[in-house]
Amino acid sequence: MNSAVFSTIWAPNQGGGVGYIAAFAAALRLYGPVDLYCALGITPADIQGFYGSNLAGVHLCPFPPATARCGWPALRRARGDRRYDVVLRQSTHVPGPSLCRRAVLITEFPMQACVNWREAGYLRTYRRVVANSYFTAGWIARRWGQHAVVIPPPVVPLPPGNKGPTIVALGRFTGGVRSKGQLEMVHAFRALLAAGGQGWSLHLCGMVEDPAYLAAVRAAAADLPVVLHTDQARTDLVRILGQASLFWHSTGVDARLDQPQLLEHFGISTVEAMSAGCVPVVIGRGGQPEVVGADLVAWTWQTWPECIAKTKQLIAAPALRAELAEAARRQAAQFGPDRFQAHVVRLFAEIGLRA
Repeated sequence: MNSAVFSTIWAPNQGGGVGYIAAFAAALRLYGPVDLYCALGITPADIQGFYGSNLAGVHLCPFPPATARCGWPALRRARGDRRYDVVLRQSTHVPGPSLCRRAVLITEFPMQACVNWREAGYLRTYRRVVANSYFTAGWIARRWGQHAVVIPPPVVPLPPGNKGPTIVALGRFTGGVRSKGQLEMVHAFRALLAAGGQGWSLHLCGMVEDPAYLAAVRAAAADLPVVLHTDQARTDLVRILGQASLFWHSTGVDARLDQPQLLEHFGISTVEAMSAGCVPVVIGRGGQPEVVGADLVAWTWQTWPECIAKTKQLIAAPALRAELAEAARRQAAQFGPDRFQAHVVRLFAEIGLRA
């Protein structure tokens, strides 16, 4: 049985969507040969180095991701799908149709706010639509009128280390509407120190996409116990998370109600931190509440003063932190690779695949 995965990957370190689609490609190997179509110049080793998915046996087929969603180019691509028994297509917009009998559409979020009659027909050519969270699935139903199967991304658990008085945050250093909020975190941390958080440090980890934004963060943190870890190796990130006690995440704190695309759609970094025993003190919007789970949702927040107050409460209660750290590790285990594999096998069985 031959399978194809058409991805929007353009760089191995692009983000959580890379690991998500790579995990689907790896799972398909149980059923036969797999062609993974992604941008030029990426190798299986590149992807495995960032996300751990074993792509041995997956054939990477380089191509620039197609943008045509209607007309002859889309129809020609749909005809090309027929040479495969299974097609998985990753897209945040409604793609063109597929003529594969077992076509599945995978989306991390429906960036396209509405669909026309033609696009609604295209969606019906896909046997299943897959979402990474219930938050995303809700917006797929609202914007595209489609029921989505929820399959959370697999997150490989990280080992906890010797915990210290450290808060950590992960995210690309970039400004604008997609900012991960490191500059605001520095300001909040300054307020936390003034409110009784002396002796604690803040570690900000991430790739640099916007050097000017990084410079602004560095300038704001110049007189504070703030450490910037830029473009760090995976082994360094594992060590930093293992030693941290608390995890901050603020993506989407200033987003309007009509801007769900600016929120965290799932939160892989939150799950990674939780698996390493970090207590998540994260924004309670987007996919984050379902990621942290019922035992930890009380520690989510909506405003920076609330974040500071809850962080201060945890700093003052080491026994409570230890209890919540264990709860975080148990919750993170719900998103392990074995759970993902079980979800995927069930999905493939529903569309007629047998290993």
